[in-house]
Amino acid sequence: MSYGAVIAVPPSYREELKQRGEDEGFRYLERIIVSLRRAGIRDLVLLGRKEGEAFPDRFKFRGLVLLPGTGTGLLEDVREGLCYLRERCAGVFFCPLTVPFFKTETLERMMEGKGSLILPSFRGRTGHPILFSSEAMKEIFSYHGGGGLRDACGALPESLIERIAVEDEGILVHVSHGGDFEELERKSEARLIRPELRLRISREKPIFGPGMVTLLRQIEALGSVREACERTGISYSKAWTMIHNCERELPFLVVERHPGGKYGGAASLSKRGKDFLLRYEAFSREMDRISEEKFQEFFGDFFPA
Repeated sequence: MSYGAVIAVPPSYREELKQRGEDEGFRYLERIIVSLRRAGIRDLVLLGRKEGEAFPDRFKFRGLVLLPGTGTGLLEDVREGLCYLRERCAGVFFCPLTVPFFKTETLERMMEGKGSLILPSFRGRTGHPILFSSEAMKEIFSYHGGGGLRDACGALPESLIERIAVEDEGILVHVSHGGDFEELERKSEARLIRPELRLRISREKPIFGPGMVTLLRQIEALGSVREACERTGISYSKAWTMIHNCERELPFLVVERHPGGKYGGAASLSKRGKDFLLRYEAFSREMDRISEEKFQEFFGDFFPA
């Protein structure tokens, strides 16, 4: 079962973030991405980045897709992210950037749940992230009550909602609310220390790795190399260099080119290209699992998960 995540900056925090500086937002984004990826969640959408806006290179090639958002409110932004992911994800987490200190274990507990809308709870108080199944997504899309995301979720039948108790106060801490969360931030810093594999398939040079995965997944989703580049922050010339290098070394065509399309030419993955991508992703997940186990075996007393 595949899971994705929508990461969004709440409108109320955007002006505050401008004053504090984007480095703060990137620091919190890093924490959220690490927790998601350690839970095996790799389809990540970041809402609210404007075209041409600077974005650190360290976030490229990590499965992160950049969507501009609607500019009409958090509910519409989240709908845009859910729409982008729902065809290939059985469940999608919503993670506000203002709640960056939740644990990987919380995500894993939530993925074991059976409800359509799953809410984590710490000592009787619900927090973030929240997890939408396909049924809950339908309810969110059909909501026309005039309220925001909280109202749309509150309109779901109680029978569809599951609250899961977790030992994780991080689900309640909103950095935009101020307060003293220094100890929680310190613990979060410790969790950032982890094994990080950059798995590549190579001949003389690397021919298939995280960059190709990021690019190919978006080509398959969007049907266009140019649009895939816009969503991933990869330059158009760089993308075609990657594709040509890969196809020169592999004994099959990876990307099929088609006439027509929005930009004068469409593209899709070949049957063997898609199969190769799926096998690489399964291989990568297994290597990550083994790496995490071995990291805990050798360094667990220094850096507990």
